[in-house]
Amino acid sequence: MVKPFICVLMILMITLKKGERMRKVKLRTKKISNGRKSLYLDVYPPVWDSTAKKFTRKYYLKLFVYEAPVSLDMKQHNKEILYLAEIILAKHQLNLHDLNQYWKF
Repeated sequence: MVKPFICVLMILMITLKKGERMRKVKLRTKKISNGRKSLYLDVYPPVWDSTAKKFTRKYYLKLFVYEAPVSLDMKQHNKEILYLAEIILAKHQLNLHDLNQYWKF
């Protein structure tokens, strides 16, 4: 299975103009309660948020994964959530570079 983020990265490399700076978006985790980790996107350089009227780097996805999954259900949950997070990451990358006008999700 091809990871969505890799496909988006290849498209961006082809379509960016010479000298244009690509924003970096990474999927990161933060420890929360009960042995879970919250997922968020870290954007560099920061992006202007018009609703909050300030620059922001973090976009929390309201998704979590288990830190140390013990059952098959927990492992399956982690696998599905991480795949979903990669899709969100790819869409966010396209939105930052305004290339989503070519593809409808």
